[in-house]
Amino acid sequence: MARTTLDRSLFRAGDTVHMKHILGVQDLRGFSRVPADQSPNLLSIRHLGSEEKYEFPVQWDVIGVAENTWTIPKGAKLGHHQIVLVRKSNPQGGNGGGVEPEWISGEFRVEEFRVPVMRGIIQAPTAPQIGVTELPVDLAVQYLAGGGAGHLPVILRAQLRPKSVVFPADFEGFVFANGQVKEAIVRSGRSVAADDEASTLTAGKGAVHQRLELRLDAAGTARATITELPQAAVPLDFLLELEYSDPKGEVQTVATTVRYGRRLSLRG
Repeated sequence: MARTTLDRSLFRAGDTVHMKHILGVQDLRGFSRVPADQSPNLLSIRHLGSEEKYEFPVQWDVIGVAENTWTIPKGAKLGHHQIVLVRKSNPQGGNGGGVEPEWISGEFRVEEFRVPVMRGIIQAPTAPQIGVTELPVDLAVQYLAGGGAGHLPVILRAQLRPKSVVFPADFEGFVFANGQVKEAIVRSGRSVAADDEASTLTAGKGAVHQRLELRLDAAGTARATITELPQAAVPLDFLLELEYSDPKGEVQTVATTVRYGRRLSLRG
């Protein structure tokens, strides 16, 4: 049995891979150390899909554990790499004319990706907001290395979206959250136009209710208040989105949702 543990499984070219190899043989007592003359003496890192590989010697301690580090070359191929432990009869070269036993002990990936340096935070009420006219929101942008992004300009957008309400099967055939009921006679094949409030919300789906341009304080925080909330007869979702630019000038966003409505009860 051969296993290699890693500190992580996804790397970029130039990163260092820290490997800990564990080798053992199963017997009547459980697991025992593999005899030295049967232990792998070569570590081979092989790219799947090409012939590219990197080889290093490996040294085992008295309990069958070995450690290696490898800095991934800048020109290393992207994709999956296998960690293979090999028993070479001649570690300096050649295989002595025999079959070399080997054990695949692990794998990792090398990819191109960007590591974020900042994170945005929106702290909004977690409970449904019923009948309120304002919505307070706390904002923050922090560096992942520590500290707030002081005096950073940000944009807060608040968008109202109709929310569908699902009930158990006991209410099959009923429609909830359909707005105010308008008294009228409806002929077959025709429908009464929805009231102005419901029509406005439906037509405004995707529209931004409020857009605030703010500047964070020295600690990288700010408080904003969304005002002029409509007294809607249907349940709504408030989508709050915070936009900011990272040190590289790339625009980043973070969002959260708050439930909003005029009442707790719904009419069917």
